[in-house]
Amino acid sequence: MRCFGPAILCRSGGDPSDFGDVNFPELNTQSKFLVLADTSTPQQVSRFVEKFWGLEKPEIIISVTGSALDFELHPILQRAFDKGLTAAASAANAWVITGGTDTGVMKLVASSLSSSGVSMPILGFSPFGAINEREKLERVYGGASTMVSTKATKDGAPLNAHHTHFLLVDSGKHGVKAWGTEINLRVAFESFYLERKSVPMVLLVVQGGPGTLATVLETAKKGSPIVVVADSGGAATAIKQYIEGDGEGSLSNWTSPHGKVEDLAVKFGTEKPLGQLREIRKCNEESGGKLITLFQVNNDGVLEATEDMSNVLLQAIVRLWVAGGGDSAGRITPPDRPGTPSSLAQPALALQESNASLSSQSMASPESSALGIAPESSTLGTAADPLQHAQRRRRMRAIQLAVKWNRPLVVEEIFSEAAPPEGGRAVALQYALELRRYDVIRLLMGYQGFSLQFVNLCKLYLVPNDGFLDSDEKLQKELLTNQGRIRDTTHSPRRSYECFQDVIGIWLKNIDKAEGRPGVLSLSAFAETAPHFAHLFTWSVFLGEYSIADLFWRECDDPARVALLGSHQCLLIGNKMVTSKSRLEEQAERYEQVAVDVINAADSQTDAFAVLEHKEGRFSLLDLALQLEMKRFLAHRHCQALLDRMWNGRHAGSSVELPENISMTALLWRATMPLTNPHYTAKARSLYQKKTQDEASKKANACLEGGDMGR
Repeated sequence: MRCFGPAILCRSGGDPSDFGDVNFPELNTQSKFLVLADTSTPQQVSRFVEKFWGLEKPEIIISVTGSALDFELHPILQRAFDKGLTAAASAANAWVITGGTDTGVMKLVASSLSSSGVSMPILGFSPFGAINEREKLERVYGGASTMVSTKATKDGAPLNAHHTHFLLVDSGKHGVKAWGTEINLRVAFESFYLERKSVPMVLLVVQGGPGTLATVLETAKKGSPIVVVADSGGAATAIKQYIEGDGEGSLSNWTSPHGKVEDLAVKFGTEKPLGQLREIRKCNEESGGKLITLFQVNNDGVLEATEDMSNVLLQAIVRLWVAGGGDSAGRITPPDRPGTPSSLAQPALALQESNASLSSQSMASPESSALGIAPESSTLGTAADPLQHAQRRRRMRAIQLAVKWNRPLVVEEIFSEAAPPEGGRAVALQYALELRRYDVIRLLMGYQGFSLQFVNLCKLYLVPNDGFLDSDEKLQKELLTNQGRIRDTTHSPRRSYECFQDVIGIWLKNIDKAEGRPGVLSLSAFAETAPHFAHLFTWSVFLGEYSIADLFWRECDDPARVALLGSHQCLLIGNKMVTSKSRLEEQAERYEQVAVDVINAADSQTDAFAVLEHKEGRFSLLDLALQLEMKRFLAHRHCQALLDRMWNGRHAGSSVELPENISMTALLWRATMPLTNPHYTAKARSLYQKKTQDEASKKANACLEGGDMGR
């Protein structure tokens, strides 16, 4: 605490701030607490929270508001609420902020999150003068204190034991007069993260009274998304009825799960709450109805939302970000002006701008380095129009967050917009690959015009995997040496691929050399001139991500060859990773069987021979199988027949059947000039082999479509 100093953080009277741990013996929990003046700045509080308490900057803030009185939700809604809130908060690396006391919505939310067993920061902003047994927290100065459960009254309430951190705001007032004195600092703290640190905030409204409307209105004016648990009663239900109905006349009775009737027309029908409801509705209409999201059950007790609450919370942010213009914090601003050129017209530039926001985060934090949220200090190049620059940045961040949260429905919604962000698919694909988001990758591969052109293959090998790649010292040394080049966001796709050849291609060559099989694994790295599905298949197998490898295998031009290489990879990894050897050997057998299935799909022996003799680089498929000693594959009847023909000099090309009416002149010409013979030319044979191979591949794919060859 000394590094912050009592002059920086203090009590309302100027005394040093109290801080330390508070123990709750009844639940055997311990929380951090800080008592600070209501005049403290949000910058000071943020620094204390992140530097002294060590909380990592969140990706989003879920701010909860509602009733301070105890209440119950509909059982179905309660279960959905518990599951969805936990899923959203954990997936999004969120901070959940409440009022901190052991009453009403604060108790509901904290208990819900705690019961999930997932560890996450739950911050309670409470008025110090209205906390029961507050004297136990005075003059602790880094020590610990113990508090027991007490009854809440109008003069005070106990702290909720499920919160992880408490910020207790000291205004000098006590008892009933202290209620609400924490609100200004809480709002300033949330706004600081929203505006200065570019952390989006979503307001979750559960039940609540007339005072809750003021919080909702202020959030609406800031343009932050709001999720209303519409069937929780009170202010939440009043908001739902007002924005869906015809205004004042739409407020009606609401019945609680226990049959208690609440007359919303009386409770919220006076001038002040009606004026607030009008303003809230107006803000929502100006956003195109995307500002407020309702989460509710229908009359049959079934959730109306097709997605769970986690999707509702996360989509609320993304919908608002993508819907219109806005700054990097996600606030509503006027929509794009037509006719203004976008700096994201090219996917490469989109990736450059998106990755630039991550450049300051090094491999010290591997996942956040490649995939985390842009730091507040980052800049994404320059833009003639700051508003458009903010719009582009916000949309790319929306894509990044949706992929990070592994929400394919949210990603799909972004790209189903009338004007989806240009270059966004390239950004989404790179992030999805680095995070290995199977469902998102599959979604993106299904779009028309899908391309791998802008994939940074080298960067995929940088992401930690706790497996074979991380254990290879030579590879890690090369990646570390070339880290700056790999992460250079100014590289063109061609330069990026050249980097892949220089780093990963050479590493694969060395593996081939060590195995005594030159040109096997490394062949595709140098045979191609741009990222290819075979490259991604190889990378996926090295990671052990076989379901993702399956996606790429189905798109490969030469699936039998790729499957044999996958089998070889698994055996190679198994020799290095002894603990996983049996599992890898099983996977190797599966891949070899897949190659056999491709040959089985050939219509005739002639077609099978064409596939087996088709060359990529220095090896035909049969040559590769011989090199890799794939006995099951070589035992196939077509392989044996072709080998027999070769040994007896009767393989394709040794003889040819000439037309019956061929002239003697033509016969002599073909005999003396074989390059003119269409049956002998390598080009003609290659075209035929390629055609028959493609046909066999399609049939093999159809046979395997119902199964899962990678698992």
